[in-house]
Amino acid sequence: MNEVEKILRLVQLFDEWLESASEDAIRQNCREQGNVFFLFLESRGIERRWTASLIRKATGYNAAHLWKAVDASVIKEALNSYYLSMQAVSLEEVEQGPSVPIGDIQRIVKGFWS
Repeated sequence: MNEVEKILRLVQLFDEWLESASEDAIRQNCREQGNVFFLFLESRGIERRWTASLIRKATGYNAAHLWKAVDASVIKEALNSYYLSMQAVSLEEVEQGPSVPIGDIQRIVKGFWS
């Protein structure tokens, strides 16, 4: 199995989990994945304020408190966006190599938060 197939399999497994997970599990995972998402993008040169602004514009919530949102569908969508955008960046890195330009990473990520 090549890297692209592995990533696609991970996305499939994530989708299956997201469909069957409890609301509490989704909230907790959103909280944890939010931190992972920020670190993931920071490690690629994306500033935290850019990421925080993107999340606020897309959800209406401060990224630090998103997992506490009253509407569970917002949390589920955010968790999906966290995960899928990281996988899409990873796929781009497989195709282009590890030095994908910051602008390309931002474009990829924005597509999942629109």
